[in-house]
Amino acid sequence: MFAIEHVGIIVKDLEVSVRFYTALFDEPPIEQTSWQGRDAEYVGQLVGRPGLTLDEAFFRLPGTNAILEVGQFHNIADGEGVANRHFQTRSIHIGFAVDSIDDAVKRIKKAGATLSKPVEIAYGPYKGKGGKTATFTDPDGITIQVMEIANRPGGLPVPSARMGHWS
Repeated sequence: MFAIEHVGIIVKDLEVSVRFYTALFDEPPIEQTSWQGRDAEYVGQLVGRPGLTLDEAFFRLPGTNAILEVGQFHNIADGEGVANRHFQTRSIHIGFAVDSIDDAVKRIKKAGATLSKPVEIAYGPYKGKGGKTATFTDPDGITIQVMEIANRPGGLPVPSARMGHWS
């Protein structure tokens, strides 16, 4: 009944976020667009803020055909959110499987982010075969988790960053 289509995040400065995610994924957005005037009316109705404008960039989430929608709203007085940390209620994070935590750390640092120290996954459904994980934040504080894993909950296949394969 449900299939993942996209994950959306709202950012303060779209240009900064586009540079960050382009460096992180090593790919530019698949599309960028702007909603202005009449084209923005349905979005304003959807979020209850008539008169807004919106700029967005769309990235293909690595290893999938799902999309990361990165948007910046304009003409909204209360548009800045409350900072959330990974452990707080209503926070959200994006998790990526990686083939090598060491390679991921290099890529993330190149993109300009600071990471937590990678830790071994010692318990739970992701445990096994030296699994490791680390977290970092994007320019707007969205938590992103990278995981070098051999197991997943429910025995689901493990995604591979190599050409989007699942094993």
